[in-house]
Amino acid sequence: MHEASGRKGVSPGFTSDVMQAALSNRPIILLGDVGSGKSTFIERLIHIDAKEVLGESISLYVDFGASSTLKSLSEHVLDACVAQLRDTYDTNILGLKFAERALKKELSLFDESPEGSLRDVDEAAYRSARIQFLKNEMADRSNYLRKAFDWIKSSWRRQVVIFLDNVDQRNAQDQNDVFLIANELARTWPATVFVALRPETFYTSEREGAISGYHPRVFTISPPRTDVMLSLRIDFALKQLRDAGRLNSFPNGVQVDSETLELFLQTLSDNLRANVPFVRVVDNLAGGNMRMALQFVTDFVGSGHINTQKIIEVQKRVGRYTIPDHEFLRSIMFGDNRYYDPDSSPVPNLFRLTRRDPKEHFILPLCLAHIQKAGELETDHGYVASGEVYRYLQSLGFEALEIAECLEYALRFRLIDSTGKYGKAAHEEVFRITTVGAYCYKTLIQKFTYIDAISVDISILDDHVRPGIAESFDLRQRLDRAELILGYLDEQWTYVPNSPDWNWEDTAKALWADLRKVRGRLPV
Repeated sequence: MHEASGRKGVSPGFTSDVMQAALSNRPIILLGDVGSGKSTFIERLIHIDAKEVLGESISLYVDFGASSTLKSLSEHVLDACVAQLRDTYDTNILGLKFAERALKKELSLFDESPEGSLRDVDEAAYRSARIQFLKNEMADRSNYLRKAFDWIKSSWRRQVVIFLDNVDQRNAQDQNDVFLIANELARTWPATVFVALRPETFYTSEREGAISGYHPRVFTISPPRTDVMLSLRIDFALKQLRDAGRLNSFPNGVQVDSETLELFLQTLSDNLRANVPFVRVVDNLAGGNMRMALQFVTDFVGSGHINTQKIIEVQKRVGRYTIPDHEFLRSIMFGDNRYYDPDSSPVPNLFRLTRRDPKEHFILPLCLAHIQKAGELETDHGYVASGEVYRYLQSLGFEALEIAECLEYALRFRLIDSTGKYGKAAHEEVFRITTVGAYCYKTLIQKFTYIDAISVDISILDDHVRPGIAESFDLRQRLDRAELILGYLDEQWTYVPNSPDWNWEDTAKALWADLRKVRGRLPV
């Protein structure tokens, strides 16, 4: 396994490794987490880094993320190849003239057959039989496309490269199936085949799934630095605005105040370069997912939870506006909603309840802290066996079903990742904390902005406290509500036995300090 790219583009030797894989009729796997930049790597490979090698090739790009209701994965590949040859290379391989060229050898054999002998007896019958023969040959689409590419390669003298991208957005079974398709294409078609997979799917499949019977070439794709990627994107948008007064992504006829948008984008660009707390929030909550980081910034630009006019006025007057992390957090946590919604927000409620158990308010941070600390002591790359997680949480009084629901919730919000790799038994799931999980239980949980947002989603078991947790938009009232919730959580913590890995009291101290800081900024 090798790195596919470095800071200056494609890693040295990558192109030669690709050529070796092509000659050995093996698919080339690009390994990376969701949003790590595999699609961007492919685009850069085609148009920049390997242009000398791939520039004269027939490059076909098959997107498995564009449709969630594909009837057949193999049919999707074939349809995409046919469509791109027609649209990009002006070649209709389903047309009669092309089929006659691609099936020249087969037609020659047809002419020697009894039906072919009709040419000297009944011209009309011969033509009809010949057309039916071509239809039958083309009906086996996979075999026909192989012959079509054989003809293209020999006649055009250009190699064929097929990229199967966004496979990681589909489930594990689909990823296994796509790998089998890629292997079949690489083995039987005159093509070099790339396929993008998630690491956990690759390792599991390598041990006990579709990949276990093959030896593909594997290259890893590491995500770029979040701040660098976002800065480059924003700088590109700024250049478009300054050159054309609009962004190319705008629909035709849509106009905006380009000066105002330019000032706002300039504010974002400045903060990505100099505002460390702001960058830390983006980086930690994105967790290496560049697609999600871009969505965070997009949501911030159009958020109704920030005072855009204030930002523009300060940028005009002072020349710089430092985005407070609480403004950015609110835009992420609320999205387009008026209130925090755990079903649509990318940020979890760490104090959620599923039953009337006061201890359960703390099961998520307790679980995350133990997985991190136990993972640091283990040698299996930070992974902790599920049995160990269950033993620890059950020792604190939690039931098995509570623990299972906690782990499922943590996986859903990318607080942990799970796999069976590194030689673990197939039936024993293992977990490792992510940067998202570590940031949430260590840092995010200590912020007033966070407790204020999730206050509408915290189930209050105390009948005396519940009436005080009311809707509020006034900052003083929101601070009072947060203090009421903290006092309530202090009481619930008494039901938790002593835990060596995480202590609510330390988190509460930091939260109380943040509340006092915010209250201190209020006008007298």
